[in-house]
Parts: sequence; structure tokens; C-alpha cells
Amino acid sequence: MIKLNIAIVRKKTYTKFSEKGGEKMNNKILIGIIAITVIVGAVILLGGGKKTQEQTPANNYNAGEESALTEESQPAQAPETVTIDVTSSGFSPASVSIKPGGRVVWNNKSGGDISINSDDHPTHRLFKELNIGHVPDNSTASVLLEKQGTYTYHDHYNPGRTGTIVVK
Repeated sequence: MIKLNIAIVRKKTYTKFSEKGGEKMNNKILIGIIAITVIVGAVILLGGGKKTQEQTPANNYNAGEESALTEESQPAQAPETVTIDVTSSGFSPASVSIKPGGRVVWNNKSGGDISINSDDHPTHRLFKELNIGHVPDNSTASVLLEKQGTYTYHDHYNPGRTGTIVVK
């Protein structure tokens, strides 16, 4: 970030003109210099400078045609998302698989509040990232899982409702 420090020093200058007229002229010049400095500073701060990032054209190709894009040049994809419905009978599906960086979304349709927590019950110490907690009825909660492994969880309010997430 560029910091601009502007100090205005008013100096009385004597000219051949009358003292009052010269002061008015100096004030106009000073105001002009300040205005130009503010405008230049604003342009620099707001990114009016030259762009250094290379811009790439949009990908325009027809469906069904082979894409010339390599794996490295393909646009980044959104993380994989898996939705688990919570009903009065439990988590559906009870077991899901996702890739690392995937998102799991719980959709509470159980008719009551739930509390999504890591096993083991009641301490919830195995997978701290799954200690989401209270989720009201007709609400959703989600978590992004980066590490590979098998994660087990349950509804703390109804520990018989259990689920498993496999990240591989």
C-alpha cells in the first residue's frame, strides 16, 4: 500500500503586486497543487496504473467437441459438494464419500433441532472439524474437509443417529 503524506505549509510570499493580490495568487496555486496531488494519489490507489497480470480470453467451445484445454489450463472447479438429509429416522445417506477439499452439507428436515458432532459421544474429541453443533429445523450446516480419512459423527441430541464421511 502506498502512503501519501501531504503537508501544507503556508508561507507568506512578497511579490511586486500588492500583498493582498499576491496572497490570493499563491493560494490559488497552492490549491491547484493540492488538487493535482490528490487526483494523482487517487489514481494510484485505485489501480489506475498499468495492469501486470496477463489476461486470457474466455473459453468458447461447443459442447460435444473435444476441448484443446490441458488439465493444467482448465478453469478451477468448485469443490465437490455432498448433501445429507437429516430426517426423523436419521442421516440419509448415512455414509458418503468425497475428495479432499470437498464440502458436506447437512439439510435438517427432521422436524426438530439437531446437533451435529464428532464421535465419540458425549466428548466429541475424534474429529473436531465435525463439531458443528446446533442446527435448527429447516436449516443447513456445512463443513469443508481437506484431509483424507474416515470421519464419524452423530446427532448429539439423538446419539442413535450416526453417519460416516470418507475423504479419499
